[in-house]
Amino acid sequence: MTPALVWITPPSGPLDFIADILGECEGDLSSLAVLHRRPDENVRTRLRSAGLLRTHCAARNVRLLTQDLELALCVGADGVHLPERGAPVSALRPHVSLLGASRHSRAGFEEAFEAGADYCTLSPVFASPGKQAPLGLTAFSAMTRGLGPVLALGGVINAATAHAAREHGAAGLATIRGVCSSATLLALLPPSHHLLDTLPPGGETVS
Repeated sequence: MTPALVWITPPSGPLDFIADILGECEGDLSSLAVLHRRPDENVRTRLRSAGLLRTHCAARNVRLLTQDLELALCVGADGVHLPERGAPVSALRPHVSLLGASRHSRAGFEEAFEAGADYCTLSPVFASPGKQAPLGLTAFSAMTRGLGPVLALGGVINAATAHAAREHGAAGLATIRGVCSSATLLALLPPSHHLLDTLPPGGETVS
């Protein structure tokens, strides 16, 4: 299942806040994936931080992704999200159940999906600090139309930007800065998530 939201870790600093936020959320979080992205950590530190994150994610039925196969196998991650200059999608496809890829062109998307990617990300959709000029929603829609699931990344920081991206064809969202509390996390998940805690036994809505 394509994640409705990929929450990307900050590149440095403590990760305890992720466990705290996940613990504060009620309801089903199975549509959420956390991407362990720590490019500046050495191998030992990266292994430790990914292992701890795996424990926190498993406790809430949240999927964990890493950026390389070796780390995913070491910590028992649920999948891999490849950077654009990472390993070929086709090389990893037989070894993981969930495989994503960062791409920035129509040709890149077509290649990734043909090789077996489950989803791709496209960025930056909205303005994002330190990134190039945003694509905008019209360009996002045109570039991804008719392809496999593409997640909008870059500047997705609140319910308004999340809704706008989905309205323009985004199959899901990805964010780094958009989550700082349980409330902001829930705001980026699909609206159906917020109904889970209001449904009575049997799943029928209350009239």
